[in-house]
Amino acid sequence: MLSGAAIGTALVVYDPGLSGGAKDVATKIGYALQSQGYTVVLAGVKSSDAANTTGYDVIVVGGPIYAGKPANTVQSYLNSLNPPANTKVGAFGYGSVKVDDTNSTAVMQDVAPLPSNSPVTFNAVVKVVSGDNIDSKCQDFVTNLLK
Repeated sequence: MLSGAAIGTALVVYDPGLSGGAKDVATKIGYALQSQGYTVVLAGVKSSDAANTTGYDVIVVGGPIYAGKPANTVQSYLNSLNPPANTKVGAFGYGSVKVDDTNSTAVMQDVAPLPSNSPVTFNAVVKVVSGDNIDSKCQDFVTNLLK
């Protein structure tokens, strides 16, 4: 943790999934945000912390990808998410099938497809698969998120 005042607050909402891999990714994203000076709240997708998005500068949502789709809990959370104005929003998915990281539309479709009327705009989206350098991917995701 950095010394001095935090530069903002971040909420990292996750579904741990069956393997726990998505929780590991959420934790690493949380640490990467802390290293950038944010106070981080890690919250399970069904927790009361996850339900209250007021007052956060950054919101990250993610969980496991099953058969090319985010977990139902993550999808419903994203469908109802209405982040405060000027909040940076990111999404991550953890799965076993790689997608082309350079194709943000493909990553979006896999990790966080949004309804057409959604008020959410993502600043960054990442899919992490087992075998990736997870620390590096999470760090790059946070760098892109905070741009």
